[in-house]
Amino acid sequence: HAFSTFLVFLSVNVGLISPWVMKIFLDDVLINKRFELFYWILGAFLFLFFFNLIFGFVQEAVNRKLGFKQSMYIKKHWLDHLFNLHVGYFQKKKIGDLQSRVENAESLQSFNSLLINSIFIQGYRSIAILIVSLTLSWKATLFTLGIFPFYLLSEKFFIKKMKKRTKVSMKKGADIGSFMNEVYNSLFLYKLFGKEKRAINKWEGKSKSIYRYNFRTFILQKISFNIRGFLQYVPSFAVLAFGGYQVMIGALTIGTLLVLRSYISQVFASLEYFVGLNRSFQLMMVPIDRALAIIKTKPKVKNIKNPIKFKSVKDNVHFENVFFKYKTDPVLNGVDFKVKKGTRIGVAGPSGEGKSTLASLLMRFFDPSKGIIKIDGIDLKKYDLESIRNGIGIVSQDSILLNMTIAENIAFGKPNAKQKDIEKAARMAEIHDFIMGLPKGYDSRIGEKGSMVSGGQRQRLSIARTMLLDPDILILDEPTSALDPETEKKLQRSLEFVSKNKTSLIIAHRLSTLQNVDRIIFIEGHKILEQGSFMDLMTKKGRFFHYYNSQFRTYENFLSRLSAEIKRTRRYSHKLSVGILELDIENLEPEQAKKILDDAEYAIEQNIKDIYFFGVPPHFKHSLQIVMPDLSKEEAEQYMDELGRLLKYKINKDVNYSVFSNLNEIEKIVK
Repeated sequence: HAFSTFLVFLSVNVGLISPWVMKIFLDDVLINKRFELFYWILGAFLFLFFFNLIFGFVQEAVNRKLGFKQSMYIKKHWLDHLFNLHVGYFQKKKIGDLQSRVENAESLQSFNSLLINSIFIQGYRSIAILIVSLTLSWKATLFTLGIFPFYLLSEKFFIKKMKKRTKVSMKKGADIGSFMNEVYNSLFLYKLFGKEKRAINKWEGKSKSIYRYNFRTFILQKISFNIRGFLQYVPSFAVLAFGGYQVMIGALTIGTLLVLRSYISQVFASLEYFVGLNRSFQLMMVPIDRALAIIKTKPKVKNIKNPIKFKSVKDNVHFENVFFKYKTDPVLNGVDFKVKKGTRIGVAGPSGEGKSTLASLLMRFFDPSKGIIKIDGIDLKKYDLESIRNGIGIVSQDSILLNMTIAENIAFGKPNAKQKDIEKAARMAEIHDFIMGLPKGYDSRIGEKGSMVSGGQRQRLSIARTMLLDPDILILDEPTSALDPETEKKLQRSLEFVSKNKTSLIIAHRLSTLQNVDRIIFIEGHKILEQGSFMDLMTKKGRFFHYYNSQFRTYENFLSRLSAEIKRTRRYSHKLSVGILELDIENLEPEQAKKILDDAEYAIEQNIKDIYFFGVPPHFKHSLQIVMPDLSKEEAEQYMDELGRLLKYKINKDVNYSVFSNLNEIEKIVK
C-alpha cells in the first residue's frame, strides 16, 4: 500500500507541472521566440510522456497485485464462512442466488480499492489543484465552485432512482440464474415430459422482463450522464469566455489562459470524482449488502473452545428426549433411544416423520431444538465437528458425485488411499466389474454430478466411498433405493457384512431390509411409537405390523385402484384397457420364479408410462396385470406388444399377453 501511494503522489505532483510546461512553450518559446528554451521544453514534454507511461504501468501493476491479494483474502474468508454455516441455511436458499451473492463479494474488494485511491490520493490532488487555481484566478475558481451545487442536486436526484433500480435488477438477475441452474440440473426431466418449449418460453419471459427493466435503467443513466456532462462543460466554457476577454485586453497571456482552463477543469473533475465516489458507493452498497447478508449470518452449529476429538464409540450413542423443528413445523417430538456399540438399529415409519433428521442431527448438520445427543455420556456438542464427521460414514438416498475420476470420487474422504483399497471398496459395493469394463477403468471421469453413469451406479459409487472410510459409526439412509432387485440383494449382503459389529443406524422405507437388525424403532407422528426386534414387533401386531403388511399387500391395493378406475370409466364414458402378461415360470423353483418376477417388475417400473399402474398376484403366480386408462384395445395391444418384447429380452423367457377392454370382462378379473 505504501509503495502504491508513493507512486500516485509522485504522479499527481508531476501532473501539476504539465500545464506549466505548456504555458512556457506557448508564452516564452513560441510567442517570445526564446530559442534557448526550445529543446529543453521539447525534452520536458518527452520526459513527462515517458514518466506517465512508465509510472502508470508500475502503478497499475502494483494495484492489480494488491487487488488480487484482497480478492483472494475476501473470497477465502467468504468460502470459509459458507462452510461454517448450518445445512438448513442452504436448504432455504436458491443456488443461483448464492452464486450471485458470491459474485457480489467482488464489490467489497472493488470498494476497498476505490476507497484507498479516492479519499487519500484524490483528496491530496484536489487540494493541490485548488490552491494553484485560486492563485491563478480566484474569480474563475469560485465561479466553478458555484456551479457545483447544481451538479450535486442532479446527482442526488438520479442516484436515488438508480440505487433502487440496481437492487431490483440484481434480484431479477439472481432469479434467472436460479432458474437456469434448475434447468441444467433437470434437463432429463424436461425431455422426459416433452416440456422443453415450456422451459424456453419461461426463460424467454424472464429474459425479456429483465431486458425491458434494464433498458429503462439505461435510458435513465444516459439522461443523468448528459445532464452531468452539460454541467461539467459550463465551467470550461465560462473560463474560455472570461479568460479569452482577459487575453484580448492584455490582462492574461494565452499560456496562462490554457493553464487556468486546465486547472479549472481539474478542480471540477476532482469534485466530480468525489461525487462519483459517492455514486459508486451507493450503487456498490446494493451488492455489498447482499454479500454482507451472508457474512452477517452467524453459524448455528460450531465448535466450542477446546473440543474433544472423537475417535470411536466405547459404550453407546444416546438420543435423550430430542425435539427438533424446522421453523415452526415439528419434526421430532421427544425421541429417546440408545444405540449400543456394535449394534444395528433400524428406523422405520411413513415419509416426513423425521427418520432422516436423526442422521442429520447425529452428523451435527443441525442441533436439537431441545434435548441432547450423547456419545459415551458426553454431549455431542463437546466433540470436534471435523472428527465427528470423519468418524461417521453415511450413505444417503442422494448420491453426490463430483466431476472427477471414479478413483478420486471413491477416495474423496480418504485422498491418500491405496489403489487396492479403492478396488476392495468397489468390489464390496458391487461396482468393480462395471468400472473395469470402462475404457479407462478407475481413471474414467463420470461427468458433473455423475451424469455419465446411471442412478444405480452412482449409488454404488457412493456406497464404495463410505466403505473405504471404514467409519466407526455407519448411517444407511435408504442406500439401495435406486437399485434393481438383483443388485439390491447382492448389495444388501455387502451392507450387512460392512455394518456387522459397527454402531449402525439403518433408515429404511423397504421394511424387508430391516429383518436382520438388532432393534427397530418405528416413528410415526414425529415420535417413537414402538421399538423392538422384527419378530417382537410383528408378534405384537401394533402399528409396525400393520405398516409392514400394508407395504406388502400391493395386489389388494392394485385391485382397489382398478375398481375405482372402472367406476370412473362408466361415469364419464372413457376408454379403459387391462393387459395381462403371462410369464413362463410355472415349472420353476419358487426362488428362481421369484427372481424372474422381480426382474420383470423392475423392467416394467423403468419403462411403464406414467398414466399406467400394474399389479402382481401373490404367491409368485405367473402373471402381471397392467391397467391402461384412456387407451382403446388396439392402442393397448400395441403397447403390450412392445412391453412383451422388452421383457423377453430382459428376462430371457417367453411372454404372452391378453388385453381386455370390455368393462364386464374387466370386472370378472377383479372378482
